[in-house]
Amino acid sequence: MHATNIMSYKGYGARIEYSAEDECFYGRVLLSKDVILFDATSVEGVKAAFAGVLDDYVAFCRQQGHQPK
Repeated sequence: MHATNIMSYKGYGARIEYSAEDECFYGRVLLSKDVILFDATSVEGVKAAFAGVLDDYVAFCRQQGHQPK
């Protein structure tokens, strides 16, 4: 069996971890100079959280007039 903890969305990657103590998934966008974190309590939730935080980040960067890092 092969498992990976990297999730992709719109060309960005994120490392996903699970905390048994907190009973939640959490992630961090990879290869970004900015720290972009997200979390959720289910697989579907963490997918949605990743997409949401990344879309918000890209929109914020555009609003500020610079490219996402």
